[in-house]
Amino acid sequence: MPEYSRFFDSTPEDERYYSADEFAEYFRRLLTNGIFNGGTNLQVGCDGTNIMTYINEGFAWIEGYMYKIEGGPFYLTHDLPDTQYDRIDRIVLRLDKSLEVRAINAKVLKGTPSATPTPPALTRNDNVYEISLAQVRIEAGKSYIEAYQITDERLDNNVCGLVNSLIQADTTEIFNQFQAHYNAKSAEFEENWQTWLDTKLPQFQQQWNDWFNTNTTNYDTSWNTWFTQIQNAWNTFFSNAQGESYLTGADVGVTVASQEDFASHLADTTKHVTQAEKDAWNAAQAKANDLEILYWMGAM
Repeated sequence: MPEYSRFFDSTPEDERYYSADEFAEYFRRLLTNGIFNGGTNLQVGCDGTNIMTYINEGFAWIEGYMYKIEGGPFYLTHDLPDTQYDRIDRIVLRLDKSLEVRAINAKVLKGTPSATPTPPALTRNDNVYEISLAQVRIEAGKSYIEAYQITDERLDNNVCGLVNSLIQADTTEIFNQFQAHYNAKSAEFEENWQTWLDTKLPQFQQQWNDWFNTNTTNYDTSWNTWFTQIQNAWNTFFSNAQGESYLTGADVGVTVASQEDFASHLADTTKHVTQAEKDAWNAAQAKANDLEILYWMGAM
C-alpha cells in the first residue's frame, strides 16, 4: 500500500508537486463544513419587491475549500412561480471539483410545485458537495418574495452548520472521572442532608408545638379573663336593676283614703253637674233673685 506525506519544498533534483485537493484534504482534517461565526454571515434575505433573494457577505468552508462574499450582497433570481401550487427552492453553496468548474458557487435549487411541497435534496458525492443556507417558499401566482417565505438553515448541522474544529481531546476518561466524583459527592451530600433533616425535623416540630401550646394557652387565658369581666359587669348591672326602688302613692302624699275616693269616683257612673252647668245655674238664680226684689219694691 502506498504511503503519503506532505508538504515539503522542492529541490532541483527532486521537485514536489501538490494538487489543490491535497491541500483541501489537509484542511479537511482540521475543520468541519459550514459557515463561519453566524449572525448575518451568509444570511439569505430579500427586498420584498421582486422574485430575487440575496446572500449577505461572509465566509464558508466546504470539504477543505474556502468560500466568501464581499463588497455587498450577492443576488440570485428564482424561476417564476407555478400558477396552481407552491414550491420550495433552496439557496445552496455548491462545491464542484470537476475540471470544468473547480469552484464554489451560490445556486438556487428549484423545487417541485406541489400541494404539499418539499425542499429539493442536496447533492454530495466525490465531485459535488452542497450545503444549504435557506429554504425559500415560492407561493403560487406570487411574483415577489417576502421575508416570511425564507427559512434559515445555516445552523442546521444536517445541511449546513457552523465551522468547528476537528482537533479535540478525548474527554471520555475525564468525563468518567468527573461523573464518578459527582456520583460519590452526590451520595455524600444526600446522606448528610438526610442526617441533618432527621435531626432538625423533630426539633422544628417541638419548637412549633411549644410555640403553639404556649400561645393557644395565652390566648385562651386572655379570652376567659375578658369574658369573665364582661359577664361580671352584666351581672352587676342586672342585680342593681332588680334592687332599684320605685315611687309609691305614699311617696307623693297620697293617703289610702284619697286613693279609695279616687277609686270610688272612677267607679261612679252617675252623671254629675259640670262647672259650666253650675255657672249657668248660678247666673239664672241671680237673675230670678233680682226680679223678686223688684216685685216687692212695686216696680213691677
